[in-house]
Amino acid sequence: MNYFRYQNYKKTIGLLCSLFILAIFSFGLAKTVKAAGYALTISPPIMEFGVNRGQKAEVEIKLYNPDEQNSIVIYCNAANFTAGKEAGVPEINLDAPKEDISSWIKVPTGPITLEAKGRYTIPITVDVPESAAPGGHYGVVLFSNNPPDDKNSQGGTIAVTSAVGSLMLVRVDGAGAFEAGVIQNFKTSGNKSFYYSLPVGFITDLQNTGNIHLKPVGEIAVYNILNRFSAKLNFNTENGYVLPNTTRTYEKEVWQKAQLEQSASNGWDKFWQAYQNEKNNFAFGKYTARLNIQAGVEKSFSLSAATTFWVFPIHIIIVWLVIIIILVILIILLIKKYNRWIIKKAGKSGEGQVLKEK
Repeated sequence: MNYFRYQNYKKTIGLLCSLFILAIFSFGLAKTVKAAGYALTISPPIMEFGVNRGQKAEVEIKLYNPDEQNSIVIYCNAANFTAGKEAGVPEINLDAPKEDISSWIKVPTGPITLEAKGRYTIPITVDVPESAAPGGHYGVVLFSNNPPDDKNSQGGTIAVTSAVGSLMLVRVDGAGAFEAGVIQNFKTSGNKSFYYSLPVGFITDLQNTGNIHLKPVGEIAVYNILNRFSAKLNFNTENGYVLPNTTRTYEKEVWQKAQLEQSASNGWDKFWQAYQNEKNNFAFGKYTARLNIQAGVEKSFSLSAATTFWVFPIHIIIVWLVIIIILVILIILLIKKYNRWIIKKAGKSGEGQVLKEK
């Protein structure tokens, strides 16, 4: 489910919806949001399917009003969305002429009344024309408590409203449709090469060089300096998409064994807390992280990359160095004491032998 607020003026504007990303890059059977004084559950929050040119796709969107007392009136609208200038945030132009997928999506006209605890199924038709370009086409079916053509006092459309929507990622098959991508960058978080302990986060910049959206899957395998396997991280567990001609940054992959504690206030406590964190997230030496992902529906392809980093648990090393130094000092003292005891014993034994000879 996505939730966003927008300002829709007579002049065409591009709108960036910060929370709209929740629906684009994550799956869910149903999502509930509160918007402008009403709550609405919509299912599915995202639909992905392929259609041939000149054919239709029939889908359904289910609405539910969780309010136990009040009914709500909902209006439908359709719009295109494209990748926005800000990474991962789509751009929606609600005042643009109906074209491309927004003109293919047929939604019910007029208001829909959802009684308290009521349910409603919205039939949606996606009519793909023969002239449609092969590749990915991206639209959204919006549900709002304001009519799409509601006018304000200046003659423009309503100034501020709220909407929830279900995304449509439609693949138009045909010659010219292709899936391709490249890993632009794979590195540790902050591009660091040296750590005192885990966690170590990874950042992947994946560019979609095709004309169909990609949903990469795969793993990051971590190996130690002896090339022995240390850890495996699943890649893109949130099912994030990469739209055509855009670059998506994935940064949820983190190698961590235990949660870090951050409650210490003074220097001494901070030292021992850092020691405990290093102990619970122990790693030592040079590591290599290898990323292997697969993408594509019609023709699956693989991509790979690698990065290296070091883990040097300084607080553990300091503690053990102190322990070793203390042990060495104790051993030296014990050896000296033992030597003095041997010498003393040998001296007494020599005196006794002299007395016997006399």
